[in-house]
Amino acid sequence: MHAENKIIITNVYDNNLDQAELLDDWGFSCVIQHPKGNIIFDTGAKHQILENNLKS
Repeated sequence: MHAENKIIITNVYDNNLDQAELLDDWGFSCVIQHPKGNIIFDTGAKHQILENNLKS
């Protein structure tokens, strides 16, 4: 896969996150980074946790 076609998926909301700066909670959200645009897939249960984790 060429670098310009690279897709990155980052988990930003889950009940089992192992990064100290991220808050965990029941639910799921991930950010999909694609050369043609970014997608937030699902948003978890609490917007405050999602906002915190997206800033981290």
